Amino acid sequence: MDSSAITLKKLAEQVLKADGSMPLELLLERLAPVERLREVAQNLGLSPKGGFRIEKAPARVLAPLLAEQREAKSLEEVLALLLPSSDEPESSDVGQLREDAAAAAEARALLALRDAEVGRLREELERSREGQGRARIREAELERQLDLVMEELAHEKRAVDDAKKDALAAPVAREDKDHLHRLHELEQCSTGAGTIPNNTL
Repeated sequence: MDSSAITLKKLAEQVLKADGSMPLELLLERLAPVERLREVAQNLGLSPKGGFRIEKAPARVLAPLLAEQREAKSLEEVLALLLPSSDEPESSDVGQLREDAAAAAEARALLALRDAEVGRLREELERSREGQGRARIREAELERQLDLVMEELAHEKRAVDDAKKDALAAPVAREDKDHLHRLHELEQCSTGAGTIPNNTL
């Protein structure tokens, strides 16, 4: 059981015992932080009983001294001890709630960053895939162009080879043709020489 639960239990017992009433001394002892009790007691110039120094005096010693104040300004300062203070430490439950809320906010922020990172990586992956697709298309196009150039080169080589063959064969053919023409002329000459005209007889 935490300290706040114990305090509430003791206050409830006192309320029941006193038929609903509760002395200021008990309220100060149970509800006001001891540091604030010491501060107000010092401001009012009070001296704790029992030989305690004010910086070390416990709440059970300070509360009766403060509850005895009857001067209006002093009493107002004493009663202000029962009001919540912005400087007063939070209860464990409230503090835990704040810590949980802060942790949840931090987790949400971290999750948002992770989501953003995942989105960015997905976009990069998609761009990479698109780039690879374009690269494959470009590669296929270059391969097709290379095949066409290779075919054209092979065709041109065949044409060059054929031209070389024709160039080598062409002089022989002309020479043969000249020989044939010369032979034909000789044949004509020899035929003409062996024939005796009729008018010479």
